[in-house]
Amino acid sequence: MQFAIENGVTDVKTRPDPASNRKLQIANRKSNLMQLGTVIGHATSTIKHRSLNGCRLALVQPLNVAFEPEADPVLAVDRHSAAPGQRVILNTDGKAARDVIGDDKTPVRYFVIGLVDE
Repeated sequence: MQFAIENGVTDVKTRPDPASNRKLQIANRKSNLMQLGTVIGHATSTIKHRSLNGCRLALVQPLNVAFEPEADPVLAVDRHSAAPGQRVILNTDGKAARDVIGDDKTPVRYFVIGLVDE
């Protein structure tokens, strides 16, 4: 805690403990590894990282729990051949993406792990 006295008034400012803040970040990251999204298109690239050769790249709009757009669209590796307009399940774990791609140096962060059956 940090105390500051200005004009006779004590103001208490709390600073989060770095260790507890790090634990909270890890817990949040682990709980947010999957997200729903809608495929809004596909990307074509003539020059890309060598680990992405042969991979289909989908442009996916993340959705919130009300199925409304939540953030900026992301580029995800799609091995399930999702069509535009189809809902998918995204995995946002970079380590898992590296395992799926089979390359520890791949720049992939998002990948489609399933199609939503409506």
